[in-house]
Amino acid sequence: MTWKKLKDAGVKVPGNTKLNNPGKQLAEELYRSRRANRHDREKTAAIAARSVVRVEDLVDVLRKDYAKRGRKTWDHLEARLKRNVIPFWGRKDANAITTEDIDSYISRRSEGGATAGTLNREFSALRRMLNLGYRETPPRVARVPYFERLKEALPRQGFVTEDVYLTLRGNASEFWLKSMLATAYDFGFRKSELLGLRVSQIDLTDRTIKLNRGETKNDAARTVVMTADVLALITLCVQGKKPQDWVFSRGDNSEIKDFRKSWENLCAAAGVPDLLFHDLRRSAVRNMIRRGIPEVVAMRISGHKTRSVFDRYNIVDQADLASAAVKIQAGRDTDKKLTQRLRCQLSQRPARYSKYHYFLNLQCVARVAKLADARDLKSRVLNRTYRFNSGPGHHLSSAFSISSGDFMKRNS
Repeated sequence: MTWKKLKDAGVKVPGNTKLNNPGKQLAEELYRSRRANRHDREKTAAIAARSVVRVEDLVDVLRKDYAKRGRKTWDHLEARLKRNVIPFWGRKDANAITTEDIDSYISRRSEGGATAGTLNREFSALRRMLNLGYRETPPRVARVPYFERLKEALPRQGFVTEDVYLTLRGNASEFWLKSMLATAYDFGFRKSELLGLRVSQIDLTDRTIKLNRGETKNDAARTVVMTADVLALITLCVQGKKPQDWVFSRGDNSEIKDFRKSWENLCAAAGVPDLLFHDLRRSAVRNMIRRGIPEVVAMRISGHKTRSVFDRYNIVDQADLASAAVKIQAGRDTDKKLTQRLRCQLSQRPARYSKYHYFLNLQCVARVAKLADARDLKSRVLNRTYRFNSGPGHHLSSAFSISSGDFMKRNS
C-alpha cells in the first residue's frame, strides 16, 4: 500500500493520522473502496449485457472515430462494411457474439473467395467498433470477443521490367493514361496522389512536382524533380489549364475518379492481364536502387517512412541473384591472386628489409585483411625475426620479435 494508491482510490487520510493502527485501517479502507468500484463496474456491465445493441448501431461510432482521428479511408471502409460485414453481423447482438459466429463468418467468406488478409481487415474494423462501444460511459458493450488473426500470404512481388513498360506505353491510347504511367514508373507515386494532383503543384521552370502536406498517405509533403521524359508529358497535360484544374483529366477536363476499365484494357493489349497499377510503385523503388540512388533519397521520392516496407518494395529477382553470384566469384578470384602474390613475396627472404619494403607489405596485407589467412600473413610480417648489422666490422646477431616502432628506430 502506498499513499498514491490511497489517493487514486479516493481514500481520505487524516492530516495527523492519529489512529491506533493506521496501516491496517487505511488498508481496510482501500479494500472497501476497490470492492465498491468493482461492484459498480460489474453492475454496469450486467446492464450493458442485458440491453440489446446491434452491431449496425456501432457503425456510426466508428465513423465518428475515423473523423476525430483524421483517417482518410472511411469511404473505402464504409463500402466494405456495407458489402460484406453488415449483411452478416448487422442484426446480431454485440453482446452475444460467439466463437461459433466468428468461425461461421470465416467459412462463408472463404468459400466466396476472400483471402486471409481481407478477413483480418474486416475483423479489425469489427473489433474496433466493439472496443469503442466498450469504452463508452456507460458502456454499450459488456465484453469484446477474441478474433484470431489469420495467417496471411506473403506480400505481392509484382513489378514491371523496362520492356514491359515500353510495351504498356506504346499501347496507351489515352494521353492522360500514358502520362500517369510514366510518372508512376519513374517516381513510384501512389494512384491517389496522381489523381489528386493539381496544376498549381507543377512548376515547369524548376521542373518539380510538389505533393502538399496532408494530401499523401502519410500526410508528409514531397517534392521531386521531373525527368526529361516526364517533363515533356506533364507540360502537355497542363497546357491551357487553370491552377486548380486536374493535371490528369479526360478530354473534357473532367476529373478521373476511376480508371480500372482503361487499365484492364491496356494490360490486356500489352499481354500482362494480371498487372496492377501499384506494381509500378514497386518497379520505381527497384529501379532507383539498381541505378545507384541512395536509399534515403529513394525513400524521400517514393514517400516510404519505414525501412521495413521500403525493403518489401525493393524486389529481388533471378537476374539480381545471378549478378550477385558473378560479383562474388570475381571478388574471390581477385583475393586469391593477391594472397598468392603475398605468399611469393614473403618466401623470398631478403638479408635486410628497408622501410619501403616493410610498409609496402603491410599495405598489401591490409587490402586482404578480410581473408582468414590474410590475418596470419599480417602476423608473420609483424613478428618475423630479422638479422641486423650493428656497424662496420662488427656483427651482432640478434633474433627478436620486431614491432613497427622498433623497426623505424633501427632503420632510421
